[in-house]
Amino acid sequence: MLYLGIDLGGTTIKAGIVDEKGKILHKASCVTGLDRGCEAVFQDVAALAFRTLRDGACTMEEIASVGVGFPGIWDAEHSCVPYCSNLKWPDRFPLTEYLGKLLGKTVYAGNDASATALIREGRRLCEDKPDCALMRSVDGDLEQIEARSVIDLAKVGDPDCLELFEQYTERISEGLVSLINLYDPEVIVIGGGRIACGGVFTGASPPKDSG
Repeated sequence: MLYLGIDLGGTTIKAGIVDEKGKILHKASCVTGLDRGCEAVFQDVAALAFRTLRDGACTMEEIASVGVGFPGIWDAEHSCVPYCSNLKWPDRFPLTEYLGKLLGKTVYAGNDASATALIREGRRLCEDKPDCALMRSVDGDLEQIEARSVIDLAKVGDPDCLELFEQYTERISEGLVSLINLYDPEVIVIGGGRIACGGVFTGASPPKDSG
């Protein structure tokens, strides 16, 4: 089963075909060109998606679904982007519906910040320490690093990945403190993949690396 991932940024649009294990099979990119307006940008997103499929010897019929990450808020309940100043979209923009019509495929959307932060820092770690456990876990292929790659090693006490993950959770904590100061909520509910991190996220000490 294959999937198409799209990273929609203010400077560059990237697209990639991945398999069910997350391995990147083919990728391509183009300039975003925000000044041309929302409609022109999404025409380019669609064109890039089809070009990526064509160059990767794949068809849209082989794609199970499309995922798009972007630097903005995603309202899953109403399937829209309430506001996204970075990309200059209209308020309450129906991202998945609009792009789905252009691609003829179901589209899922979400903010790209949380996962890409760990991926970016993980790749930087591997560049600085090419003999680290994270580099070995992906057989030296930086493109294969995912947020889960860092988390799994942090869970078993790898000092490098644990330090990265502690920095990540510290930044989340700082953001939550700001929200508390602004809105004084009674309860904060944290969901998604972070819950699967278990004790490494909630503060319990993971086992020390015995190696």
